[in-house]
Amino acid sequence: MNFIQKYFHLILLFFVIGVFAVLYPSSKTFLNIDRCVPPKDISVQIQLPILMYHYVEYVKDDNDFIRKSLNIEPHVFEAQLVSLKEGGYTFIKMNEVPRILASLKTAKENSYCNDEKPLPPTPKYVAITFDDGYEDFYTDVLPILKKHKVPATNYIVANFIGKPNYLTNAQMQELATNPLIEIGSHKLNHATLTSLSSDGVKWEVIGAKDMLEKEYGVVVESFAYPYGYHSTDIAQ
Repeated sequence: MNFIQKYFHLILLFFVIGVFAVLYPSSKTFLNIDRCVPPKDISVQIQLPILMYHYVEYVKDDNDFIRKSLNIEPHVFEAQLVSLKEGGYTFIKMNEVPRILASLKTAKENSYCNDEKPLPPTPKYVAITFDDGYEDFYTDVLPILKKHKVPATNYIVANFIGKPNYLTNAQMQELATNPLIEIGSHKLNHATLTSLSSDGVKWEVIGAKDMLEKEYGVVVESFAYPYGYHSTDIAQ
């Protein structure tokens, strides 16, 4: 190989090395850019007002004091929804909370790895929920929810379905297929869980979930404690 060929090959070698260095920076730089690992303790939170209703109807019996004390009239309920909408609130079902938190956490992690890029403002969320599974949810509430396209979570007492003043099986079947409605559990018999044994709690909680899922083809992802009574042991 003559001198000119050697010289040409040497220049070509330096050129290739230079291109490689440009296209593939040092491993340290490459790892720092493409393998940013955010801290494990990154946390997020949302402010979520949860509005809980029982009866929404025009009570016919003036002597039914319990029902009257737990009731608001349909036109008042509708006015509340309109007011929340005008206030800029986004309505969500309770089973959407984990997804929202996961999305916010991902955004925060990406911000950490992108020079602390400011996060977009978190929407104002609100959840509309109903306890017990009364029939007026179907007759009075559902038309209003449909009219305003507002989602809601209905916590059903599983063994009360079909009893007087409660949702019928046919109504439950229809609600189970409505994308606006989440079916949640309010246990089998509305028992106070803190007064039950460990086995009794399991029977109420698991039994209600299994029954609702089997009968109506839903996935029960949230539940409401009867009377709000709970404990650390019950939560576990």
